Amino acid sequence: MVSEIIRGSEARNVLKALLSSPCALEANKTLATGILWDWHIFTWFFIWGNYNNSALAPENWGWFIEFTPAFIGSGMLVGLNTSISFLMGSVIAWGIIGPALVHNGAAFGSPLGSVVAPDDPHWDGYVSFASLSAKFSSKDHPSPRYWLLWPGVLLMIVVSFTELALQYKVIYYMGRAVVRGSAQGMNAALKAMGKSSKTLEKHAQADNDDDLIKDTAEDHQLVKVWMWGPLLILSIIACCLVLGLEFNMPVGESLLSVFLAFFFTILAVQCAGVTDITPLTAASKASQIILGGATKGEHWTQDKALRLNLLGGSLASMGANQASDLTGDFRVGFLLRTPPNLQW
Repeated sequence: MVSEIIRGSEARNVLKALLSSPCALEANKTLATGILWDWHIFTWFFIWGNYNNSALAPENWGWFIEFTPAFIGSGMLVGLNTSISFLMGSVIAWGIIGPALVHNGAAFGSPLGSVVAPDDPHWDGYVSFASLSAKFSSKDHPSPRYWLLWPGVLLMIVVSFTELALQYKVIYYMGRAVVRGSAQGMNAALKAMGKSSKTLEKHAQADNDDDLIKDTAEDHQLVKVWMWGPLLILSIIACCLVLGLEFNMPVGESLLSVFLAFFFTILAVQCAGVTDITPLTAASKASQIILGGATKGEHWTQDKALRLNLLGGSLASMGANQASDLTGDFRVGFLLRTPPNLQW
């Protein structure tokens, strides 16, 4: 009884923190801009130094201090190794590769001086190298951000697959759990019909507990398969119908897109848990690469091939996004000790 009271008190304290934090952050965003964050120190040097363009160059590349609670919280969540990786990646991209591209005429910046101060020629050197507008999103006239986008996507995909390969034990255990759970469900259905299967009974029984993790929730508090399984099947059918009737996508490609969405969902949830960033772009682009290779011999028109490829990538991206959001929701419920079935 005492432990229940303590847990209830902890849950109330956590709930108060969750409710008060957005209010505090909004006040910080409204009142502290320019005081606690958005320190454009190189712009200050530019003004103090009698408008010396060399001082404005770091500002053009987005180098300023943003001392925000969100960044501090993300750093606490992802840990020192990932934070150092972010920092070094920023230095390499925006301090070495980007300036080298512009210097050699391989990438271009968007002038902003006429927008910021149209009547002041001192700001003619103010340029943005992060534009993704149509003018700066082509292979002939890219911005440094657009140029760096695709190597970055490739690196994200490689890192994601490497991380997935390193989790081979988790995938193995997950596969065993899926087979065991499926066998248990089908075996229970057969028994309800007065039948039995030795094969299903064999796979339904756990040989050992080395791949089992004790759930913090009791069995009666877990989300049952019947709660989400039929809805999942209906969702897949709805996807195939909509994509087929509205966009003329073959059923085979629709099912392949759904499978890729499931596969990249595992990557997205893993990366979101480790880095606090959901790699939706990587999931989408990798899905598009696979779909492009699988449908290469269909001899579709270019417009149709591009449209269906984009839809397949979007499906994988949306699935990964929704799964990561749902995982985050259940993580909050876990911290508040809310039974999963009640949260569901």
